Amino acid sequence: MRAVCSLQPPSACFVPTANVPTHRSRLQDLVDEMSANAVILEELEESLLRNLASSSGDILSNEELIATLESAKAKAVDISAKLAQAQVTKADINRTRAAYAPAAKRGSILFFVMAGLSNIMKMYEISLASFLVVFKRALVNAKKAPALDAR
Repeated sequence: MRAVCSLQPPSACFVPTANVPTHRSRLQDLVDEMSANAVILEELEESLLRNLASSSGDILSNEELIATLESAKAKAVDISAKLAQAQVTKADINRTRAAYAPAAKRGSILFFVMAGLSNIMKMYEISLASFLVVFKRALVNAKKAPALDAR
């Protein structure tokens, strides 16, 4: 999940997952499943190419090749359906993240303001890790409002 959020402000990763914790696991499952499907498709392609290269004579009479083709077709249809569902899930997660973007932006601004305090006096120096601990705790303890804009 960290790789998905790496180009966003750190708080953009924590605000949605603190309020909708299933998104992190759903996104991770989605990435894992898409990777596994890519491997399966590559294996099917290699198997088909191997069978085509080793077949001799009439291709239509090669039962092993026909079975491999049917299996590849069934798996490809299944993977296509999973990819379509993955796109829907990804769009849903991105919509939820976008809804929390203002809170994440405020958290990011707050961190940089606090980090800038060290220019005034070194005593006010704060690390990102310690800020995120406080930020996550604030998210957990914050009053839950039914309207997302009121949070």
